[in-house]
Amino acid sequence: MVKQAPDRPLTAYRAADTPLRAEAEARLDSTPATLESTAQWVHELQNAELQRTQLDLQAVHDVYFDFFERVPVGYLTLDGEGWITSANLMAARLLGEYRVHLLRQPFARWLPDDTERRRWRELFRNLLTPAAELEPTPTGNQVELVLRLADGRRFPVLLDGLCRARAGEPPGLRIALTDVSVLQQAQHALRDSETRLRALFDTSGNALMLLDRQAFLDCNPATLRLFGCASRADFLGLHPAQLSPPTQPGGAASRALADQRIDTAFRQGSHRFEWRHCRLDGAEFMAEVLLTALELGGKPVLQASVHDISARKQLE
Repeated sequence: MVKQAPDRPLTAYRAADTPLRAEAEARLDSTPATLESTAQWVHELQNAELQRTQLDLQAVHDVYFDFFERVPVGYLTLDGEGWITSANLMAARLLGEYRVHLLRQPFARWLPDDTERRRWRELFRNLLTPAAELEPTPTGNQVELVLRLADGRRFPVLLDGLCRARAGEPPGLRIALTDVSVLQQAQHALRDSETRLRALFDTSGNALMLLDRQAFLDCNPATLRLFGCASRADFLGLHPAQLSPPTQPGGAASRALADQRIDTAFRQGSHRFEWRHCRLDGAEFMAEVLLTALELGGKPVLQASVHDISARKQLE
């Protein structure tokens, strides 16, 4: 007895065979079938199915090519010993080698010193260790490493790894390399800018401070001298009205009027006005205040510049 070939899965049959079968049935209904014509139809339908399959495979290949070869991230596949078995074009570009020259090379070859090699070995071991045996790490599957090219140039990358384990095959790794040189340069520039601004803030002879709607948040040494405070702790957390007499010239309550000035500065972007302040010992003085709205750490705040104009007022 001849064994019948096993049927294909129903979903595959419906997806691929149904259109072809409908076409064959339509031909049989319209034209008397002979052995020769049936064989010809079968041959034509097989060719049509083959062409459709080839088009589907090409479409899958195009998607794979776009995702693997044209992304701005270097992709590498490593075996269980850390040797490179495949790489995309960006990985070859990052590592400064033709792709064929990367294969069968240890990834550690591009690590410049013992510190980077130790960090790589720790991540490599963790990625290959079963999850149940792995101790949690703060960085998870990521680590920043410095790589060294053949010409001696060094650059930082963010390495993201994933264990590749298939049934019946030894484990390996898939890793993604992202050049973070530009990001680090921007971070360094930002830190340098913040350092310079802080230096200008602290060394300015003008009394400068930051505040929100509730209280002062920061101040420079000139502010402490102006208000007679021994330390920042004496000043920070106070509301402007707490460094003012109960009422302002004209009779308005200092707290209510200060809140109005602050609201105007936030609404208009800046606000300049005269104000009667008092030092920590209670001594009063007239001041010219400039409030400027800005955003700090995503939070709206005001920068205040306060000038003692008591001498000018006495001359007036």
